[in-house]
Amino acid sequence: MAHINRFLFVRHLRAEPNQYILHFRKGRLLRHGAGLAYWFLPLSAAVAQLPVEDVETTFMLGERCADFQEVAVQVTLTYRVVDPKKAALRINFSISLDTGAWVEQPLQRLANLWAHWSRHLVRASVMAMGVSELLRVGPDRIRTTLDEGLRGNASIADMGLALVSVQVDRIAPA
Repeated sequence: MAHINRFLFVRHLRAEPNQYILHFRKGRLLRHGAGLAYWFLPLSAAVAQLPVEDVETTFMLGERCADFQEVAVQVTLTYRVVDPKKAALRINFSISLDTGAWVEQPLQRLANLWAHWSRHLVRASVMAMGVSELLRVGPDRIRTTLDEGLRGNASIADMGLALVSVQVDRIAPA
């Protein structure tokens, strides 16, 4: 969260080194960078804050394997924003100029997108194996499939994101 202090009609913003700031005025990008600190007029400003550190998200996917058993697959993905300008065009990272907190919840939206992109890859891997095979070799096979599939996904690169690592934490049959 950016730190914003008020002084009469102006505000001072201070961001941490792992926060990338995009400052817009009159629809044009005025300044951008990680760890910025500057004065601004709040009535003519729009500010977005993006994390440039590694972000971790965990989600559960429920699927049916080849022998029609329901299984739950827990996946942990680590990703990062590699092009903040592209990411800010696709997801709302704008912050409140009073509190410095995000107006929406962009990291939750990104977590939902990663789960969506992963779902069909996990489904294809799980549906090709029975429960016993899935428990024996499934985690490695699913991790490899996810890693290759997500790195080859053009829409991820178009959003300014990059996959850092994939882990399959748990596979639990119902």
